[in-house]
Amino acid sequence: QLVHTYGGDVPLHRSLAPAISTVLGQLSQNAAVGTKLPTHFASVLPNEVLDKIDIGDIIGKYVATDGDTSFEQLHCVGMSQDLSAVVGILTLKRANGYSGGLCSSGSLENVAFWADWDDNGSFDEYLGTATVRVHDEPIPAGGVSYAVYLPVNLAAQRRVCDAGHTARIRGVLSWNSLPSTTNPYAVPVWGNAIEANVALPLGAPIVGQVPFLSVVGGMAVLDINGAGLANGTAVLAGFHAVDSPFAGNVVLAGHISNPPDLSAGQPPLTYRLAYRHELEPVGTAHEITNPFPVTLTSYSGSAWTQTHVSQTADPLTHRYTYREDLTSNGPSGDLTFIEGFVLGNWLTGGLPDGRYEVWFIADIAGSPVASNRVWVELDNTAPAATLVGDAAHIFVPQGGNVTGTFSASDVHLSGWSLDVEPAFPNVTTPHSGSTTVAVGTPFSLSTAAAVPGGYVLHLTVSDRAIVSSSYIGQSTQLPFGFCVEKP
Repeated sequence: QLVHTYGGDVPLHRSLAPAISTVLGQLSQNAAVGTKLPTHFASVLPNEVLDKIDIGDIIGKYVATDGDTSFEQLHCVGMSQDLSAVVGILTLKRANGYSGGLCSSGSLENVAFWADWDDNGSFDEYLGTATVRVHDEPIPAGGVSYAVYLPVNLAAQRRVCDAGHTARIRGVLSWNSLPSTTNPYAVPVWGNAIEANVALPLGAPIVGQVPFLSVVGGMAVLDINGAGLANGTAVLAGFHAVDSPFAGNVVLAGHISNPPDLSAGQPPLTYRLAYRHELEPVGTAHEITNPFPVTLTSYSGSAWTQTHVSQTADPLTHRYTYREDLTSNGPSGDLTFIEGFVLGNWLTGGLPDGRYEVWFIADIAGSPVASNRVWVELDNTAPAATLVGDAAHIFVPQGGNVTGTFSASDVHLSGWSLDVEPAFPNVTTPHSGSTTVAVGTPFSLSTAAAVPGGYVLHLTVSDRAIVSSSYIGQSTQLPFGFCVEKP
């Protein structure tokens, strides 16, 4: 549809970039030598498009594109000490070429930030990647500018007043695909890089106690991309995510390095949890304050013990107590661990679907120190489905066909299937799939060789969401009953 809409305004290697990057990623894992190139695109492009294009030529142009800034360009980067964040300003230059209008999901502009804290010419720390969603829309002269920002822990980068307090920041813009996280000089297909000197905050560095949000919804944050989708195997639950959003109870886990020696009487650290929707203003922070259970495992007096504790936020400060004690006091231990490193439970069922960032703020030496922020795509909407059997075919003579129509759809569709119970000798046509099925799509089921009696045809549609940090797939199931009669 985009190819038809764009016409000649957008080159094919741009309009088809999401499909091309997906397939090239798959080929990098398994080249499948001997398989014709169009075959690899069958799952991401309809045959009517593949039949009309030279996919090899288009891929060649895509691969040859290097740092193209005709659609978007990163103009400047900087640092906000007030927000404890690095920021960037990018400009969209064209009305089309961003994968859809304002009523679609559009596409993502991604900016990776790198730091040279000691200003020695080496960008040796990858800070993370910030994203902003963009769409096809009318563009005035001069383009439309967007800001992206990435929270960073500046507490450890503070400088005393008589010391040098400048550093260098590099931003790398990449449309549609994520920039490199290992090479600050990798050139994107569409995008560019820019550097700037920035001023570091004044004061003695706060080091040693740094908060880190490490697991969201059962997935290591390393495996959650800038779009908020997870890929890979869960840390504990054992499920495997493939471009999976999150739903239900999203468990948040993490650490504060070098926590106090609680057994020696040092006061515990406290922290609060926060989130915001991507469309809300920067600086918005909705607090998570619901109670949640944790299990504490302690080693003291040469013995291990476990206790269950309910973590409850302080009613005034909305802060939780950080209960880990990793300081060993002699051979007897006096250590306390939080099983699963659980920091909180984010109950997302009442929130609109969409992309959110989540983080936590620790109170360290009287100062709020923010953790890394993680983008999370929420999808609490179950798949949509319809199943309508032909009224005339509810009672079917053996050998006849059960017919009707069905549909299956979801923003993050995993798959659908039509199955019969009890055991049945035949399967429906069509039987299963992983792409959207339009309302009114016909199905047919032969009753040849079926034992006369009552049966139920089930349509099951599942999505890819990680549900309550435990398993993959919200499902919708619809039944249709029918009887096979003796001929």
